[in-house]
Amino acid sequence: MSTDTPPTPPTVQAGSFLTLHYRLARPDGADLVNTFNESPATLSLGSGELAPGIEARLLGMPEGSRVTIELAPEEAFGPRNPDMLQRVSLALLREREPDLEVDGEMQGDTAVDPVLRASLMVDSALTGEANLLVFPNLDAANISYNLLKATAGNNIAIGPILLGAAKPVHILTASSTVRRIVNMTALTVAEANAQSIGA
Repeated sequence: MSTDTPPTPPTVQAGSFLTLHYRLARPDGADLVNTFNESPATLSLGSGELAPGIEARLLGMPEGSRVTIELAPEEAFGPRNPDMLQRVSLALLREREPDLEVDGEMQGDTAVDPVLRASLMVDSALTGEANLLVFPNLDAANISYNLLKATAGNNIAIGPILLGAAKPVHILTASSTVRRIVNMTALTVAEANAQSIGA
């Protein structure tokens, strides 16, 4: 009877050359990059070819392993840098998405009042009330959300809706009414059901 133990497979070390298949996907599961349908990638660990968060998780992994890695945006792309934000012209957006009903910058009252908008912005592509408002920063969005909720919504709101999380999750504020809690719970359950059906 042999007492030989099987050899330990090599592990990924700093500076290792790796040949691997990988798939990068968005939170909704759509592929960004997928090498499984083609030749595997060969790269050098520590040379900046992979995000540092991925490289850190690969260290010490045995050869032949298969793993799923979830990265927070900061791990994948680094800390948010407002200097890297790019403005896209309305003309370019309309050229690339001709079926999207969208308009450029305007005052909030103009966006939500079609009669006012028709008198002030005769060339506006919007019809009816705007159903998505984009704000310059989170503070402006929060202030506007709470003002609209209190003045136009009888203090009834569905939201705020958190986007970009891997699983259905939302945040409720201390002022949430029972009705809002029920609404947001129903929305979260519907999202979870849709995710499980699509899985």
